[in-house]
Formats: sequence, structure tokens, C-alpha cells
Amino acid sequence: MNRRTTIQFVCATFVLLGIVLWLDRSGLATQLMLSATVWLLLAIVFVRHRELARETLIAIAIATTGEIILSIGLGIYGYRSGGVPLYVPPGHGVVYLCALQASAQLRRYERLIVVTTFSAGTIAAFGAALLFNDTFGLACWLVTLLIATTTDRRLLIATCISLTSILEIAGTWAGNWTWHERQGLLASGNPPVGVVLLYCCLDLLTLMALNALMRRRQNAACTSATSSDETSDSTGLQAA
Repeated sequence: MNRRTTIQFVCATFVLLGIVLWLDRSGLATQLMLSATVWLLLAIVFVRHRELARETLIAIAIATTGEIILSIGLGIYGYRSGGVPLYVPPGHGVVYLCALQASAQLRRYERLIVVTTFSAGTIAAFGAALLFNDTFGLACWLVTLLIATTTDRRLLIATCISLTSILEIAGTWAGNWTWHERQGLLASGNPPVGVVLLYCCLDLLTLMALNALMRRRQNAACTSATSSDETSDSTGLQAA
């Protein structure tokens, strides 16, 4: 995406997700309508930028698996409408794609954004732990900082932190989902400050999956080329 298209997409993302959160209700018809609306936005992007489809769909698959495990399986948080709302999987794709494209347009400001985001996040995490006993959020934030030191995608992570923090605050404030007060031995805010850890993991797992697919494709191409060379050599020997 170019700069203008990215700005339009970011604006469309915030407007659409705001409407979806506002209209979120239980009931199959409502959930299908909200899900179809979010998928439509992704479809429009994929038609114009087919190269973004694979990565986004991989992110959606990983995020959906995480939702099932964390929400339904472990019960770390729960949705007002129950289960995993149908708009959530494509919603993860939209947010991931939004962060991916926004970070690509902000490379000239990378140092400023990374330092500001992680500094503010650290202050917020320790402040929430001291003032609101959000020890779970602090623990998650410290893991997020550790991950950030091991990857060269810190700008993407910082951008994702900014976007998802707004989304988490809006969703919990409106009551669309709620984080449980206790997470094992730790107390949690609603949302916990370190919830951004989940989105960082989504970014890294998506990157790992993409790299695995690329290696598999390269290996297949090498195997095919080797087989073709062997066939050519065999044919040449027979002709001689």
C-alpha cells in the first residue's frame, strides 16, 4: 500500500471496528452480519493487494487458534456474546494488516516510535501494578520487552501495541469482552497492560509460519530442479 491508501485503510479500520463493537450482540444473524462486514473490508484489500492475503490469512488462523485456547479453553477472558464472536477472527486480520501497513509507512520515525512506545508502556505497566495491582499485566509486559530485544520487527510491534491498546480499552470499556480478575497467582486489570504480549506473539508466529512456507517452497523448487537436471543428464547419456 502507498501512504494515502494506508491512511484510508487505518481510518476505515477504526471506524468499522468501532461500529462492530457498538453493534455487537448475541445471536447468529447479528454475528454473521458483523463478521461479513469485516471480511468485506479484507476482501477489498486483497483484491487490490493480493500479496497481502497469505500473511493476513495465516495471522487470522493463528489468532483464531489462540482465541479458542485462551478464551474458551483457559478462560482467561470472556466475551459478552459467549464463545468467540464471529467478527473476531477477521477482526484480528484487519488489526494485524493495519499495524503491518502503518509500520511500513513510519520507518523514518522508527527510533522515536519504538523508544516512546516502550518507555510509555513500561511506565504504564509499573504504574498499573502499583496502583491497581495489575501484576499479570506487568509480567506480560516484561515478556513483551524481552521479545522486542530479540527481533528486528520492533517498529511493527510498537505500532501494534499502540493500535491494540486503543482496541482493548474500547472493547473492555464497552463490555464486549472482560478479563478475569485472577490469572493464576497474579491479579489482572481489565484489560491488563501487558495484553499486547498476545499480539506480539501473533506477529512472531506469523513470521515463523511464513518463513517455514518459504523454505518449503524453496526446497521443493530445488528438488524439482535437481530432478530435471538428472533427467536431462540421463537423456544425454542415452543419446550418446
